[in-house]
Amino acid sequence: MKYSELIPWGYYLVMGTVQGVPEFSGCQGQCKDNAVLPDYESMPGVNRSFQPEQFAEKWKVSEAVARKIFERNSKLLAHGRLIFFNPRYTEFSDARKLKKDFFHGRSDVSILGIGFANPALMKIPGFKKSSRLAPGGEFLGFDLYGFHISGNEHDFSNSLDCSLGCPFRHCDMENRVPSELNIPLNAHGLYSDAESAERVASHVHEHKLGEPEFYVPFGIIRYEEGK
Repeated sequence: MKYSELIPWGYYLVMGTVQGVPEFSGCQGQCKDNAVLPDYESMPGVNRSFQPEQFAEKWKVSEAVARKIFERNSKLLAHGRLIFFNPRYTEFSDARKLKKDFFHGRSDVSILGIGFANPALMKIPGFKKSSRLAPGGEFLGFDLYGFHISGNEHDFSNSLDCSLGCPFRHCDMENRVPSELNIPLNAHGLYSDAESAERVASHVHEHKLGEPEFYVPFGIIRYEEGK
């Protein structure tokens, strides 16, 4: 599957990795080696008392820059270009501009585009399908992320809480499950195709492994900063 065929989920700025693998959800800044934008701490509505000093320390920027990022997110949220629930930027151009304006030249901060193949996810309340994922990125592979779903675990439409959680790797740091299924991981520590990731997801669900979540494959694309 070409990544242009994936259904767009959104875009992120990610600093660092978790055991060498880029993550866009789950830790959301809780891991010392990983931080993600957007997250609830950098948006109005939940964290009314934004703490620029903590944000600045985590992202290695000045407090003035921290405040500007918070203001930028506030404007994007008001214009519907930043999703509040399961936070993500809807437009590649906004993520790229954030990178250029506040993290220019920082090799530790990456722009990630995220897409999925399972059309059932489009039933998540508030989901808005956008155009195809931006071209020009490097496809890294697929990873399994869990959804906390209240009610029917297979029905995304009837749940009031479809919150995106951690990748399954957090419960299988030694990658025993893909090894048992003879599914190799690529150089980025990810699954090379959606079918392999889905096989692991089915195995995890059947044997009730990991967290009490419903795991689905997400494709991860990395973009250069651009000019």
